[in-house]
Amino acid sequence: MTCHPIRKRAVLVVGAGASIEYGAPSTHNLTAEIERKVMNDDWMKHCGGDKAFQFIKGQLEGYLRQPSDVNFEHIYHCAHELSYFVMPSAGALNEYRPLLQPFLKLQDGLSPEALRPLCDKIVDVIYTTVSTASGANPLDLGPLSRFLEDLQSDFVTRIYTTNYDDFILQAAPHLYTGFPQAPSGGPKKFELKEYWAHENDHAVFHLHGAVHLGFPHPSPPDSEIGDLIGLTIGQKLFDIGCFMEAISCAWMELRSCAPRSLPGSTSFRGSSSVRFPTIMPRSAVT
Repeated sequence: MTCHPIRKRAVLVVGAGASIEYGAPSTHNLTAEIERKVMNDDWMKHCGGDKAFQFIKGQLEGYLRQPSDVNFEHIYHCAHELSYFVMPSAGALNEYRPLLQPFLKLQDGLSPEALRPLCDKIVDVIYTTVSTASGANPLDLGPLSRFLEDLQSDFVTRIYTTNYDDFILQAAPHLYTGFPQAPSGGPKKFELKEYWAHENDHAVFHLHGAVHLGFPHPSPPDSEIGDLIGLTIGQKLFDIGCFMEAISCAWMELRSCAPRSLPGSTSFRGSSSVRFPTIMPRSAVT
């Protein structure tokens, strides 16, 4: 057996405003922009998406500790879950009958016809806003590039970001992302099996999705339903789904490495409610 020397690891968890300086929106500003676009959209007014947005927001403001705690991810999560709250057909098998259905009642105005377009609208505004910011950075990324280079000279650098922008990859395009690194003119499939062979590579993983990740339609010929697709930086495609296997790998690495790499840290907790294609709540998105 060949023994490889153990290299020191640096685990960076990026989020909560790390990209605001580069022109990306804060959670508060993005929430306000989404609300403005939803309330002024003719289709939202027609299908009831505007009323659904306001109703969900109002309910959450009365439920969370502070009304200002409510952000777009909370609203999207509720709208997405409620959009599938429909009675099964008369002939549905028991396996397709949600057991809590008889005990719950959907509020008036929260129909799938209003909620699903609302979810689409929220995704569209997020993609448009963050993608535009990613391509219009007013600052030089040189300092970020040099910081990451210095870190990589001493440590295996693993970066986990909850941000949707691609500034880190713009500054360090060589970082492993879970997708094939060879240039490609089209979408790339996530390397579910090969991922484990890259455990000692410098890498960055977008845990909540990003402007260069998505679930395209039609999918590439050799892909399966639900495959997450990555694009080369500069190409744009977006969906806010999380790729579950990568999240599992990320949390396992954070649990095993973070206490050593980040003195003073005690534990990291994943979300028990993660599922395609919901957004995991967090305090800031940039």
